[in-house]
Amino acid sequence: MEANYKSQFKIIKRRVYCTTTAAILQGEGVVFDYAQGTATTEDRARGKYVKTPAATTDQFAGVLLQAKPAGAGWVDIACPGSDCYVLAGETTVAIGATLTLDTGTAPGSFMNDVTVLGAGAVTVLKTIAATGLVHAKLVEGSPVTLAASS
Repeated sequence: MEANYKSQFKIIKRRVYCTTTAAILQGEGVVFDYAQGTATTEDRARGKYVKTPAATTDQFAGVLLQAKPAGAGWVDIACPGSDCYVLAGETTVAIGATLTLDTGTAPGSFMNDVTVLGAGAVTVLKTIAATGLVHAKLVEGSPVTLAASS
């Protein structure tokens, strides 16, 4: 029997250390946490720390592939270029819509339809009528300014 590769997600997976101590849902986006260690000391692990987004200038790292319980720890993320499930914070999203990682009232979810594409944005690959997980493509490229919902 031949494998059906056409229906499988393309995931560029990376294992990172999440410094956020609160629980995080599958599909929530995370950003790099460069504030670990001493800024003037070389630290090759610095690019392996992530956290939930808090500012529109945060740099997008990826999306959690599984829910993370409370407490800091190692997690697997899908990096830009992947297609996977993301947590949509919008109630109605049409296929082909572009959403950006939110840093405001629903940090970690994707909302606010945008026209600028780059790391931190996703292209929705399925129409949905309620908030929740949706199949999307994580856009590659230069980082976009993250959304700040109110």
